[in-house]
Amino acid sequence: MGHMMAARALELAAVERGHAPTTIDAMDYVTPGFRSWYRGGYERLVRQNPAMWGHLYFSSDRPLFNYLVQTTLDFTFCGRIERLVRQEGPDWVVCTHSIAQPRIPLAGRPMATVVTDLYPHRMWLRGHPQLTCVASEWSQKILHDRRPRAKSVVTGIPISPEFRPSVAPLERRVLVTSGGISGGPVVEVVRELAKLSLDIHVVTGWNESLRQSLSGDSALAGVTVHGRLDPGQMAEQLALASLVVAKPGGLTTMEALAVGTPFVVFKPFMIPGQEEQNAQFLAESGAGVVIDDLRSLGDQVAALASDPSRLLAMRTAATANGRPGAAGNVLEALEGC
Repeated sequence: MGHMMAARALELAAVERGHAPTTIDAMDYVTPGFRSWYRGGYERLVRQNPAMWGHLYFSSDRPLFNYLVQTTLDFTFCGRIERLVRQEGPDWVVCTHSIAQPRIPLAGRPMATVVTDLYPHRMWLRGHPQLTCVASEWSQKILHDRRPRAKSVVTGIPISPEFRPSVAPLERRVLVTSGGISGGPVVEVVRELAKLSLDIHVVTGWNESLRQSLSGDSALAGVTVHGRLDPGQMAEQLALASLVVAKPGGLTTMEALAVGTPFVVFKPFMIPGQEEQNAQFLAESGAGVVIDDLRSLGDQVAALASDPSRLLAMRTAATANGRPGAAGNVLEALEGC
């Protein structure tokens, strides 16, 4: 989902600059079984066995068995993507999802990779891209430590143009979200925060059953529940919030940074692997804090909400690391190659 949102942001920027982009979802060009794994198996694994997902993530970040197996699968089942690229003959192939990268060099077209997480996992390094666009200087250092000769540029992760710095967040307003599928203990978190003298808003995304459950909970009468929001609506919610309690997905992280919203990472929301790296970045940059358990969540959120000077420092750090013009930055880098 995140990779397509990044691709759409790039598409808009390309059209504005006079290019004629074609955007495809790589999942539409693989076999049905392979598609089911990525679109269904991934979500089930994250929900039911996150520790296993974390193991697969970290073990495939080394050039050993799991990395080789996944690369072989991607190469085997992405043949239609190679044929499509040969047929279309584009000036550049820009990958916002790593799955197609092993095949693109065989199509004979230059490839750019736009890494949609802050941490450049080994899966993003496949296929020897002519250009790698990364989220931050932190990301670029990791990339160069792994691939010293890689040509890279810090662009940010492409996000919708609605996400821009906010100048007037509402005091003591807290936004809670745990991604499009709203996994993790969302109900428990909302109940805990509802005990505080705060204006709580929750975004449940695609999870309609969760939206109905929260909306029908009499103990949460003062909580405002939102379902699926379009980018403009989500940008507005981030702009109004004094802080966001969320899982640090790549796009969610960059959207919050672009708006300047202080980020509270609630660890039980996190998907092991890439989101752990994103949480590390938020903490190290000063734009976020990581809270481990429900018992301390309420106390720490209340303390933050009552500390304007700290929130201002976090907002300043977020804005310094946000790149709302990332899509344009990527296009500018491509035009300069």
